[in-house]
Amino acid sequence: MFILAPIKNGILLIDQHAAHERILYEQALEELKEGRADSQQLLFPIVIELSPTEKAVVLSGNDYFRRFGFELQDFGGNAVSLAALPAFMKDSSAESAVRDMVRYLLEEKRAVHFNDPKNGLQPRSLAERQSRQARSFPKKK
Repeated sequence: MFILAPIKNGILLIDQHAAHERILYEQALEELKEGRADSQQLLFPIVIELSPTEKAVVLSGNDYFRRFGFELQDFGGNAVSLAALPAFMKDSSAESAVRDMVRYLLEEKRAVHFNDPKNGLQPRSLAERQSRQARSFPKKK
């Protein structure tokens, strides 16, 4: 659906869905930059199997993940339990988001200080994921 708006030199054509994605992106980016990402508790936690190295990254950086709205706990073996995720995120993409964050942290060439918000995964990455999710919402007719 498009919005038409008159302007001085003609009309402005706005893709309503793209505008909605941009608004969600900006809101998520602002929340993540301020370190106040709201979380949603999951009724049934998601168990994620990781390698021993990946699990060590998650457990040592638990405060870092919490800052983005993730609540991860040790589940035994090489697994972690995801009990909460950012409010803007759908359950179906939570595991891949955690894996993306872990992969990003492991690929860093320099040491990452998890408690320093200037290091590690940038809020923009999660905000981009949130805005992409808007595309999968059913369109109202």
